[in-house]
Amino acid sequence: MSDSSVRVLLVEDREDQAELLRIRLKRFDPALEILEASSGEEGLEVLERTQVDAVILDYDLPGMNGLEILGTISERGYRMPVIVVTGQGSERVAVQAMKQGAYDYIIKEKGYERLVPRVLRTAIESYRLKEQLRTSEERYRLLFENATEGIFVEDLEQNRLVETNLAAQRMTGLSRHELLSRSLEDLVPEEQKSIIQRLYEVALERGQAISNELNLLQADGNEIAVDVSLTTVEHGGKPVLLMIARDVTEKRRLEQQILLSKRRLQTLFDGITDFILVVDSDYKLVMVNRKLAEWRGLPPEKLVGRNCREGVVGIAGFCEQCPVPETFRTGRSQFREWSKGDRTYHIWTYPLFGLDGRVEMVVEHAKDVTEQRRLEKQLIKAEKLATIGLLASGIAHELRNPLNIIEAARYALELELSQKAPESRNKLEIIRKNVQRASKIINNLLEFSRHSQYEREQIDVNRLIDSTLSLIEKELSSKNIEVVREYSEVPPAIFSLDSLKQVFLNIILNAIQAMPNGGRLTISTRLSPELKDIEVAFSDTGHGIPEEALPHVFSPFYTTKPAGEGTGLGMYISHTIIRREGGDISVRSELGRGTTFTVRLPVAEGGTPVHHVGAPTRTAEPSVTEATKALH
Repeated sequence: MSDSSVRVLLVEDREDQAELLRIRLKRFDPALEILEASSGEEGLEVLERTQVDAVILDYDLPGMNGLEILGTISERGYRMPVIVVTGQGSERVAVQAMKQGAYDYIIKEKGYERLVPRVLRTAIESYRLKEQLRTSEERYRLLFENATEGIFVEDLEQNRLVETNLAAQRMTGLSRHELLSRSLEDLVPEEQKSIIQRLYEVALERGQAISNELNLLQADGNEIAVDVSLTTVEHGGKPVLLMIARDVTEKRRLEQQILLSKRRLQTLFDGITDFILVVDSDYKLVMVNRKLAEWRGLPPEKLVGRNCREGVVGIAGFCEQCPVPETFRTGRSQFREWSKGDRTYHIWTYPLFGLDGRVEMVVEHAKDVTEQRRLEKQLIKAEKLATIGLLASGIAHELRNPLNIIEAARYALELELSQKAPESRNKLEIIRKNVQRASKIINNLLEFSRHSQYEREQIDVNRLIDSTLSLIEKELSSKNIEVVREYSEVPPAIFSLDSLKQVFLNIILNAIQAMPNGGRLTISTRLSPELKDIEVAFSDTGHGIPEEALPHVFSPFYTTKPAGEGTGLGMYISHTIIRREGGDISVRSELGRGTTFTVRLPVAEGGTPVHHVGAPTRTAEPSVTEATKALH
């Protein structure tokens, strides 16, 4: 219960008893904030102006007794557990106190003050759990009632509806009372009863059934077209069927227009030499391009309508990692890299939205990148080895054990000299800061060298830039280059950590080489206006790139550097990595004024902005144990 925010009101008219309880409570939890009142009226005044987490209430008080105070607390709507303490062992008083909302009743027997803190802790924890449960129930009830889809819950044993939401009542034109006297089967036209019966069977067998063929009967006899999802769940130990219905009348009216659009898209698809297909929410093929049809040895019309697993056997061996379900779920483009045998494929998926804003279909684009991937791996490996060689000289004397010994000795000296020689504090502080700086260099280098556990993960872009800069801080300083950080609060990016480290380091090293006589490197981050990408701009004040060379900056083996100073692979690798992971990189430059590389990175799903202001904030001075942990 140790929480500085816990505030307890103690209402006790006897000072000796109040002091005894106060001492016991403070021993139990020094963080408790104890407010005191010597009468019921004074206690109610405290509750009027202050929010408390619990009340310890003496029964025998001047003016108002404990039961009267309990009644007033209940009438005024104060919400907190109340523990009644009294010297009377009356069972009647105890029963009345519990009926009026008291959490517990404690008799002032010998040693009762040791019991009060434990009862108080249990009361606060129990009350908080109940409040969380109440809030959760209210929240889910609000979501249920205000859902835009009609929700119907049917008891499978009694074969009748037991719950509906407001959308279901509006959809059918029936009141809740009228709906609860019927079954789902009663809500569909006679000619569709076989469909709803089949959906019952599928849902009972598989747990879920989906249909876009149903119509719902309305109170006036009209029908509305709906897409429905039936799911079997257990509620209160009994099986129930949950049906969610969505009005798709407008959707069906536009089906002819969709078919026309499909024919036009087919013409475009057939001109693409990669595999292109479109699947619906049932994972059935809606469209395929000529390349895929030729590879399967079947005309396109023979593939359309088949399950995508059946229609693209061979590519579909990656179904367990298929990005299509994720795109259906999130409504966002997804990327996967998948290997089968000695072949490597890049798979992209793109959502196609219906008029209701929901994902109706997903476009899947598969490209064989075996040779390209093989070359990239070789180039990245060579470039990374060269980078590691460049960095190795910077950590020759940065060893952890000496740093541990230095920090431990510094701390011991600080303890011994803080009183005897106050003037030594500044020198010890200098030692501490430099130990931390050396530790940071090691940690950043090890972080850079760490191989990412995942192909794509959420990355704090601002922190990664700071980490990369710290690796070459010495070189930046020696070249008299000022680094200006213009960070915005941006959400995490979704990317390969190892790859993004390499890209940022390549760009920064290029900027250093472009400013041999010093200059300024400005690094800024911001969220794109479309809120889909993070834009990272690296702007230097170097000599710039000639206009005729700009179109070739990202070409392999092209370099404007003198012989022996560049391989011409760094920016090619960076460009390849960024584009492969779903991002983009561009460059603009002016001779004599500098160059700006802008990297666009996809935002992680559900990411929230990470707060940074300029360089990383310095932490407070650590203890020896903390400092030693920091070195590791």
